[in-house]
Amino acid sequence: METLRKSRGDAKPTDAEKAAMKKQMEEDHKATDAKMKSILNADQYKKWTAIQKEHKDKMKDHRKDKM
Repeated sequence: METLRKSRGDAKPTDAEKAAMKKQMEEDHKATDAKMKSILNADQYKKWTAIQKEHKDKMKDHRKDKM
């Protein structure tokens, strides 16, 4: 995530940079998901994934409102 924050400081990323950032974010999400799955029990993991989905849906709605 720190790499992404630094890259956002640049003026405007190119399409290739955007693709690289997206790939990095997806990898970070997968790593976090795997880590949480190993830490939490099945019920806790299910609740955590539900919360993550809620946050993702809220962000999508927020982005729609801005457009």
